[in-house]
Amino acid sequence: EIKKEKDNGNEKINLETLGVPSAKEPIDVEGIIQTVVIVLGSILVLCILLYFLPIFKVKEVNVSGLNIVSQEDVEKAIGYDKQKNIFILLLGGIKDKVLTIPEIKEVNYKLEGLRTLNIKVNEIRVAGYIPYLDEYVYIDSDGKVVDISKEKREGIPLIEGLDFTSFSLGKLLDVSNDESLKIIIEVTNVLNKYDISSQIDSIDVTDSENISLYVGAIEVGIGTIEECDHKIRMALEAIKNLEGAKGYLDVTSSNEKIYFKPIA
Repeated sequence: EIKKEKDNGNEKINLETLGVPSAKEPIDVEGIIQTVVIVLGSILVLCILLYFLPIFKVKEVNVSGLNIVSQEDVEKAIGYDKQKNIFILLLGGIKDKVLTIPEIKEVNYKLEGLRTLNIKVNEIRVAGYIPYLDEYVYIDSDGKVVDISKEKREGIPLIEGLDFTSFSLGKLLDVSNDESLKIIIEVTNVLNKYDISSQIDSIDVTDSENISLYVGAIEVGIGTIEECDHKIRMALEAIKNLEGAKGYLDVTSSNEKIYFKPIA
């Protein structure tokens, strides 16, 4: 039943009884806009303060775990300078930027206070280098190219006997003698296992049946790749007693027999 009410002699239908809501108060659009402007302005002022206040400028970057890569390489990758705001660095993607350095495979970082950034990296272990024209191609212990440089680094073995047709940074070395690459991978994994790569001057896999390592003036013949770990350990123990010597050290037999032939 529709209820009617009289208003100054005129009949007025009560719409609420029909379930029709009454008109609401008009929205204060101007007030909302003013509030939004005030909030955005406050945020902008806060951002400006955060950017320019000295307390938020990075005072120091500490990088640990470096062996091949330099501190300067990491700082350059993240775009660090002493006037850099800590929030700019953090929002810039520190981890992704450091990982653009080919020799680094893992990155972790944390803030110490607001002005010191500590970065810890885990480098790819470089197995050796191969001269190519006027450059050096560096590969890791998986046979992947990790750097191409005109600089020859100390403490990294020269690799001889690998025939490759092409190479690309970050990709496996494209070799024509796969067996030789497998030997290099196995030998360098042993060297990395005992952290002795820096003691080896070169590795020759030209003949997979007669693999040789060179340590100073001593050629170490390890023969085939069989029991490579044991042979290399025996050789390095023997070399400790051959300081200043020049010659051929034969550890091709996996038993404890070692032969040394000096060369005048």
